[in-house]
Amino acid sequence: MANFVTRMFNAAISGFAPELRPEQRTSLENPQTPLSYPAEWLLDIFNGGRTDSGIRVSEMTALQVGTVFAAVNIISDGVSSLPLHVYQRAKIAGRASKSVAYDSPLYKIINQEPNPEMTSAVWLKVFMIHCLLWGNGYSEIQRNQSGQIIGVWPRNPARTRPIRILKPLMFEGDLLPPGTLLYETSDQLMDSSSYVVDQNPEMMNVGTKRLVLSDNMLHVPGLSLDGRLGQSTVWLARQAFGLALATEKYGAKFFGNGARPAGILTLPSKLEDKAIDTLRRSWAEAHGGENQFKVAVLEQGVKYEKIAATPEEGQMLETRRYEREEICAIFGVPAHMVCAQEKGGKSNVEQSSIEFVLYCLHPWLNRFEQEFGRKLFSDMGRSAGKYFAKFDTRKLMYPDAAARSTFYSQGKQWGFLNTNMILELEDMNPVEDPKVGETFWQPINMQDAGDPQKLGAQDQAAIDTKKATDIAEHGAQMAQDTAKAQTNLQMKAAEQSHGHAMEAAKVGNVHIQKMAKIAPQSVAAQPAAGGSPAAASANQPAAADVAAPAKKTKRSSDVAVIQAEMRAAQEDGFIFISSVREPEGVSYRYLNPDHRELYIVHEVKA
Repeated sequence: MANFVTRMFNAAISGFAPELRPEQRTSLENPQTPLSYPAEWLLDIFNGGRTDSGIRVSEMTALQVGTVFAAVNIISDGVSSLPLHVYQRAKIAGRASKSVAYDSPLYKIINQEPNPEMTSAVWLKVFMIHCLLWGNGYSEIQRNQSGQIIGVWPRNPARTRPIRILKPLMFEGDLLPPGTLLYETSDQLMDSSSYVVDQNPEMMNVGTKRLVLSDNMLHVPGLSLDGRLGQSTVWLARQAFGLALATEKYGAKFFGNGARPAGILTLPSKLEDKAIDTLRRSWAEAHGGENQFKVAVLEQGVKYEKIAATPEEGQMLETRRYEREEICAIFGVPAHMVCAQEKGGKSNVEQSSIEFVLYCLHPWLNRFEQEFGRKLFSDMGRSAGKYFAKFDTRKLMYPDAAARSTFYSQGKQWGFLNTNMILELEDMNPVEDPKVGETFWQPINMQDAGDPQKLGAQDQAAIDTKKATDIAEHGAQMAQDTAKAQTNLQMKAAEQSHGHAMEAAKVGNVHIQKMAKIAPQSVAAQPAAGGSPAAASANQPAAADVAAPAKKTKRSSDVAVIQAEMRAAQEDGFIFISSVREPEGVSYRYLNPDHRELYIVHEVKA
């Protein structure tokens, strides 16, 4: 420990340089005090603040007081045991409502695992202990390259503090203006400070300082005078904690000395210093430790005289009882929760438990929820203001079985609770049948308090009208959906027919080419597939005596009929020429080698 203090002290005065600076004095008024002797400020850093009881108190030594340990443990356990949910804002019947957002990416981080090394309960307990002892709780937000939150890590409040820059600073690619609030910490992400310790033992457990943006640091201060930095609870109440430590130390020493007060030995003559030390040591060996309560034999002329006060004279028990109550008042914990209250009825204890939730936990929970809302949930984009975090405090204010039964029965009778809501409050599975589990019940003799004459035929008529309107709207919607479905089917059938016609056109073109070889003149007079009739050559006069081709049209809206007509036309020697989409439907044109024309029209209903 001495070597550790020496290394840390040398690092502090030399700017963490290996060489030692010339010796300096801690005080100009006392030049006899060398810097090698620990000064008050150095003892304050490592051993805590000095108190009038003679005992230095720090955050760690304060936990040695049983009442402090119990109070801190009760408050931190109370906060960490509460379910912390991510809720989504909604509106029901125009009123604000909420539902648990299980699909939110932050739900698992807040409710189950804030980082790979601890659970949500452990993180909240550590966070709360830091707030209670140091007056400030810090947790660093870890983000990925896309800016999404992937973890939350607690930071040591003794190594973290908020700072405000006085000059422009280029930080992570952004130019920060003067006055920007940052956080300075020597705690490293992923325990990188352990690497510094291993590589440089002289640095011990002091990591490299780094800056963190305020958006990436959760900070919950306690009692604060400027709203940014909380005051240390242990430092402000160090006198009370020091008195409690001194009282415990006195009691331990008293019983360690055989429950006998201190005294002095009066000698008949003056002795040298060496002889006095020998006498003191021999007396302690003869009557201390395992030799307590043995008979003391004094030499001639030596007298024993008691000089210390007894515990009764010092009112040690009354002092310890007063300290327990004072420490409970400092942390806001009811005295009965740390066994500092001798007498108390059941009603007093129940009321004190309610006060513990309302006046001790709720202020802290409110600070946590607001800080989570500021730093964890985005205020821009589509999810702005959509999600928020909230503690569920119902379990801490849970009444007994009789009171719950009365509340549930009245809630179900008067229609503001249903079966599934009651089962949810009791942490039980809901009823699967919605008619049973989601139905609200109410007495039949209920009426409108604002207008007692309003109920009756008018209300029933209004209900019937609303039901009829809902049924009509539902029927119209069903008819509209059915019509859309039929139209889609007809369009799909037309597209299939068109595909079939195109395949037939390919076969027809092959047939035309074959017929052109047999009767070139008759085929040349026919129009090409999908085009207009070919113009007659100047060397070939038009055949005036050829009769006009016979035309025939077949119409149908049935897909099966259209497909049957197309197959019959092909069997009859007709060749598919072209298809034209018209307002009334799709027209397919077929041509026979004997100059007959056939039009098959697939009518599409509007």
